[in-house]
Amino acid sequence: ARGYAITITGSADTTITNAVTFNNTGGLTFYNANYNFTGGITYAGVLTTIGTAIITSNTPIALGNINNTGGNLVLTSNGGNITIGTVTNAVTNTYNFNLNSGAGTITLNGTIGAATPFNNITIDSTGVGNNLVANNNMSAASNILINIGGGISGSAVYTTNYFRIFSISGGTISLGNANNVATFYGVNNNGNLNFNNTGALALDRLTVVGNVNITTNGALTQTALAFTTNVSGTTTFSVGANPITLTAPLFAGVGNVFTGALTLSNSGANDINILGTSNYILAASNIGRSLTLSTNGTVTQTGAIVSANAG
Repeated sequence: ARGYAITITGSADTTITNAVTFNNTGGLTFYNANYNFTGGITYAGVLTTIGTAIITSNTPIALGNINNTGGNLVLTSNGGNITIGTVTNAVTNTYNFNLNSGAGTITLNGTIGAATPFNNITIDSTGVGNNLVANNNMSAASNILINIGGGISGSAVYTTNYFRIFSISGGTISLGNANNVATFYGVNNNGNLNFNNTGALALDRLTVVGNVNITTNGALTQTALAFTTNVSGTTTFSVGANPITLTAPLFAGVGNVFTGALTLSNSGANDINILGTSNYILAASNIGRSLTLSTNGTVTQTGAIVSANAG
């Protein structure tokens, strides 16, 4: 049956207890149902889902490309890795895509919602050491929400309005490609965070037990109700010919906290203004015009501060 298509029109709940490998090349179609492959599912071809499809396995899930044509898509592995290729979405900004792995790495080898973005993408893999490897672009109109036990790597470009990352047990979060994100929320409980954005970026929360390096090609700000930024390692903000304005109101009496050295870089007739409550260690920095640091702690300097357009 290698050249034939296979269509499964399960009932509301369909359970298959043995490990299943589909070897046909004509395509595989799942209709609106909840499919529980307790022994695992493997298919290298194109899987088409019609209506909401929930695919669950107690062991690894390995799928090729997925064509989501008319509903939400949920993939859950309760006991292993998830590996998938390209995931397309039929209707822009409409359906949601969820990936859940109880114990394993999630590897995305193709684009996710690139041509027609999902509305929301949620990835949950919170076991200790669980990692996300995203090797291609990911797009969602509203939110991309990632809760991960370990680190995040790969060459993906993330495009969304609101991007939230929460690393529970820690690991390096490396997002250094040309991301297109409006608002960023990043928490890493034990590791470094590197984030690059092609335009303006608003920080909603930034809490990192490690070092932070954020580069933008637009203004760097905080949302009006932002949690305070709290970085225990070194912090580097580089924004090109744009301002840095991190002046969200104090949260429970606490403002932005930078424990390690703070390096700032912008250019042109643009200012840098930071409000906080910690001691600041200002490393060598290049300032476009003026620098304002407001804190109830001390400010020390370890390198030259150069302003090309000081008045």
